[in-house]
Amino acid sequence: MIRLKKLIKIGLDEWVGIGPESEGSCRYIVEEHLLKPLGISERNYTFFNALHSDLDSECKRVDSLIFDRGGLDLIVVGIGLNGHIGLNEPGYSFDHYCHVTELAQMTIDVGQKYFNSATPLTKGITVGLKHLLEAKTAMLIATGKKKASIIEETLKSEVSPAVPSTVFQKHQNGLVWVDEEAGERV
Repeated sequence: MIRLKKLIKIGLDEWVGIGPESEGSCRYIVEEHLLKPLGISERNYTFFNALHSDLDSECKRVDSLIFDRGGLDLIVVGIGLNGHIGLNEPGYSFDHYCHVTELAQMTIDVGQKYFNSATPLTKGITVGLKHLLEAKTAMLIATGKKKASIIEETLKSEVSPAVPSTVFQKHQNGLVWVDEEAGERV
């Protein structure tokens, strides 16, 4: 039995410069579609403040929350078409904890789907892949035919920061859950 009252949830990432009230913000989407429907109290979760004037200190704040709890028990992530996990874009080291990233053009373009109008996106703030590697369990979820190619690359390519999702091959308890379409090539 899962006791949601004891769940501590830390938001995976956020678009830098986007406030939590924006319908396209990661916080807004997770709050409205997961946390509020499950009745999880605001005391039990935190997200990056992507409007903070000192993003490095914001990264340190979230790192401290994770370290003070002995690491992550579970991290659940999706996957970008370019293999990004959170906003850990291709080329970023697996050795980063929370950090700020420059967004790839593909992420900027696909990210527009979350907004009602064109929104300038250039950077992200994210939990790093080192936290993912140190989590007790890491779960990647992918659905749909458009994810089939990157799931194949994730599972069959050499482990490399060039395709961040390949980090799952290094995880001691990494799970990849895909539907039939996303898994059609593996």
